[in-house]
Amino acid sequence: MQLLRLCTLPYYYEHSGVAAFTHNVLRKTSREVRATWNVSWMGLASLFCLHCLTCAWFGVGSQMGGWTEDAQLARRNCTALQALSRLPPARITENMELQTQAERLLAVLSTALAVLFASIFTSVVTNDISDLRRLKRIKKEAEDKLCDFLEAHPVPQSLEQQLSSYARRHMSRVAPPGKEELAGSLPHFLYEELCREAFTPVVSGHSLLHSLCSKYTAFQRELCVRCFVEWHIMAQETLFLPGGQCESLLFVVRGVITYSK
Repeated sequence: MQLLRLCTLPYYYEHSGVAAFTHNVLRKTSREVRATWNVSWMGLASLFCLHCLTCAWFGVGSQMGGWTEDAQLARRNCTALQALSRLPPARITENMELQTQAERLLAVLSTALAVLFASIFTSVVTNDISDLRRLKRIKKEAEDKLCDFLEAHPVPQSLEQQLSSYARRHMSRVAPPGKEELAGSLPHFLYEELCREAFTPVVSGHSLLHSLCSKYTAFQRELCVRCFVEWHIMAQETLFLPGGQCESLLFVVRGVITYSK
């Protein structure tokens, strides 16, 4: 019964809001933190599986003719070590020589599940390492392009240092996908609904546009789908300079901007 209660933990984790909170936090962190979280989560899952296997192995060993009746074996090995010793696929032949049918069945089943779990763990770690290498490659390619351009077009040293500092801080970051990238993968109606729902909070912050969108639904849809363009900027980036022609209206969705003369 205690083991069945532990199986309900994923249900409470999902419906208590902790899963959504964790997902939102990890989405704002770096890939290194996500990789560490994945490895830690898989480690906890492996401990939970080991606990379940230990309980099951002790249960079948307590039956008539089980391994716990061998006093010398029971003193030499604890239940967890006894369960772990049966996991390697190389011992499948020895597992088939166990005393009871339940022990043989559990040994074969645990070996198959261990191979499956090891494959999943390897896949998770490999994907995380691949993502980290991809980000490192993107950063190196961006820095190489900048170096090649500066080599062909020399600039003052102060500007070169500023560009190099910016490249080290921000060029390795991957910008979130824009709405144009989603247009080809979604039906037209769903794409328009997505744009309308995503950019309506931006419109609500402007009194004139909010009043127009409240009266004219078609105007709101056209504004969100055709007019709004996302612009992801980095810290200390200059948006515009004095004297330039104004060609667009900027809305600050997240963060703050400052004006300086």
